[in-house]
Amino acid sequence: MATIRITWMTDEHQCDDCGTSYSSGAVVEIEGDEPLDLKPSAYCYDGESYSRLDVYKAILAVFGEYPAPEVEEVECRQLIECLDFNITDDVECRFDLSDDDY
Repeated sequence: MATIRITWMTDEHQCDDCGTSYSSGAVVEIEGDEPLDLKPSAYCYDGESYSRLDVYKAILAVFGEYPAPEVEEVECRQLIECLDFNITDDVECRFDLSDDDY
């Protein structure tokens, strides 16, 4: 069984005019393939954000699978697992845990 490693991440952008914006995404490492770069980038306008469903659909596209538009996140993940892949999820830690803070 091959492994797919998904590193979920978020981005944040602070603007004095627009306020704070957030985006989410992931980097996907598929055993034997090039990584999928679905990194988030938050901006005032035209930032890049990818939902979990977007990420799962991008993984399926690598294998030539294109689920119907109304498919849900859980169904996409199950389809990936049915293709004989083990999915591991990591979350990018964005906190500075240096000793200076204590």
